Amino acid sequence: MARVLCIGGCHWDIRLIAQQPLLAGESTPVTSDMTPGGAVSNVARALRSKGHDVEIASVVGNNPPEQSHLSKVLQGRESGRYITVETSDGQLVHGLADLDIYAAMDADWYAGLSEASQGYDAVVIDCNAQPEALARFETTKPLYAVSVSPAKVQHFRDVLPQLSGLFLNKNEAAVLGDLIMRSATTLKTLGKDGAVLLDHGKMIDQWPAPVGQPAHVNGLGDRLTGLVLSSLLNGSCWQDAVFNGLGELFVGWEKRG
Repeated sequence: MARVLCIGGCHWDIRLIAQQPLLAGESTPVTSDMTPGGAVSNVARALRSKGHDVEIASVVGNNPPEQSHLSKVLQGRESGRYITVETSDGQLVHGLADLDIYAAMDADWYAGLSEASQGYDAVVIDCNAQPEALARFETTKPLYAVSVSPAKVQHFRDVLPQLSGLFLNKNEAAVLGDLIMRSATTLKTLGKDGAVLLDHGKMIDQWPAPVGQPAHVNGLGDRLTGLVLSSLLNGSCWQDAVFNGLGELFVGWEKRG
């Protein structure tokens, strides 16, 4: 099994699930839960579930979702929060990102993690930090990137040529545009249309969507990323890794496009 360093978001996911129809301007009873979240954190949990040794490096407050000697702790601050408002069947109504704390993911912090990365077999980054910070990170290890939102995906622009793999969805890919050709290998998920594998922006394989996808999909792409990475780190080729990841994430999924 591999040692993996995951650098980026590690915050709290707070789900507010309406128990009655949501009415604008009115109070609605909800149930709630709070769990660790963040793109690389979700990837890390998937990798750990497959037996890999994973360390997370993030910027957190006094209530970190996970302790790590590589994280920067801002005393007197709360860790970031991503709050979802959902209908009773899990459909997302609002996604609210309280993640200003990630402004402290600065260039010096990323540069300092470059040396630490040499003790791992692979590194995963997300795009919560600004482009100039991400550009300061250097490693000789395989480097994988997972996007967090269309609003931040262009933060990857300076590191795309260094990547061993890029993971994003169709909305994030649309924002990236022709820049996607800078990435040697990209897995793009398409929702109801499945997923495609790209080589410098050109499709080389595709897979259909699983039947009966869950309504609550927050973090689903990150878990797929972790499962695909696990197969890659165990020696699988990209096509087999994606096929295996889909099969593990969606029980009963068997068809290949």
